[in-house]
Amino acid sequence: MSGGDIADKLCANRLQIVKDEPWIWFSNIARKSNIKVSLTQGMPNDPVDNVIPNKLLEYVDDTKQENGMISEAKLEHAVSKFYSPLFQRELNPNTDILIGTGASDVLNIFFTALLQAGDVVVTFEPFFEIYQRTIAIKHAKLEFSQLNIASNSEINDGDSSRMNDEIDWMDLEIKLQNPRCKIFLLNTPHNPTGKMFNLHELQRIATLCCNNDVLCISDEVYEFSIFDDNVHHRITTLPGMWQRTITICSAGKSLHATGLKLGWAIANQKLISRARTILNTIEQSPSIVIQSLVAKVLEQVNDGDKLFEILRCKMEEKRNKICEILSESNIKYYRPQGAWFIMIDIEPFIKSFNHSIHLEYVPDVMVVQYIAQHLGLMVLPGSMFYNKLNINSKYYKWLRVAFMKDIDTLELSRTMFNELGNKMREGVLLHDDTDHVT
Repeated sequence: MSGGDIADKLCANRLQIVKDEPWIWFSNIARKSNIKVSLTQGMPNDPVDNVIPNKLLEYVDDTKQENGMISEAKLEHAVSKFYSPLFQRELNPNTDILIGTGASDVLNIFFTALLQAGDVVVTFEPFFEIYQRTIAIKHAKLEFSQLNIASNSEINDGDSSRMNDEIDWMDLEIKLQNPRCKIFLLNTPHNPTGKMFNLHELQRIATLCCNNDVLCISDEVYEFSIFDDNVHHRITTLPGMWQRTITICSAGKSLHATGLKLGWAIANQKLISRARTILNTIEQSPSIVIQSLVAKVLEQVNDGDKLFEILRCKMEEKRNKICEILSESNIKYYRPQGAWFIMIDIEPFIKSFNHSIHLEYVPDVMVVQYIAQHLGLMVLPGSMFYNKLNINSKYYKWLRVAFMKDIDTLELSRTMFNELGNKMREGVLLHDDTDHVT
């Protein structure tokens, strides 16, 4: 029997759930194209603020013989002190905080601790694509309530009233009333749209969670990337929600250094203790060097350092730059209020296609392939962030663009977006000479 046959016979059938990894397909496109600018993944490429490299060697030396539990305790105390005012309660560093190897890892630990086969998690669509695979591998099900996002051609740019019709409240209530629904998964600021849920929206969501006895996992990894006069409200601070909310945070996203791979959850003791049982079973303490480094950074911020505000302003500058480039190119977009991504509207291209559920023939995927091969620009198709079983034509009109790159990189994309905008205005169809990657 060949190695492949043995693997097919012996590997767990849950692997079939995640076998269609979209990043593999898009990597193949990139390899076969002359990519000049990639605005795909949420990875900043500008230098990390000096607070990190200047201190790193010091922490390597200080912690080289340190027990991981000591470093973890330092970080838990720093997180507790930093977040207690933000959470409007005194957080216990020993019971209310769970440290893990990145926010996605922490999220996975909670899904493992909380979900059983057949359980339902509800979230808004579009959604961060890792959610669906992480939940499915637990033999649970992710269900969706649609966000009705509109480009700036359909709203007054920057008009906060656009929030009023973005959530289908009746649909959300029906989804949460499902007796199998155990968790509502919130993401704010939102990936991929950049939407920030306002206080009124969070209050209605909180009421639905409480009325239907549903837990809330609030993915807030972009909590410090907020723009204009928007405010990041935390659902856990609302009446009745501390008892049922798990807040997920990311050191890498907060410090614009995603390679740190360090995250934490903040919740009440009972929820944390259940996840800690799983954490202690499947992994050791995250890097003690990184834990000590992040603890020190949080201590500096606690002492008045303006690091997070400096980083927020830098990210807002990048958001403004990509909006300027898209506006100059006459490309419509959904103006992000937070996070690191912007959704652009490519409907003039999409109207030319017959729709198919096969990845390589989905219209927005074909547009991505076209602009990669002909313009040297790599972005992601919006359909990647929708459930492919529910997808319909109106969701093919979006591409996701990551703008957390340095200004020089964003400027390099200007001529590419200008050309894309020209082709959309002219109604130019995709060239027949595009090589379809499989």
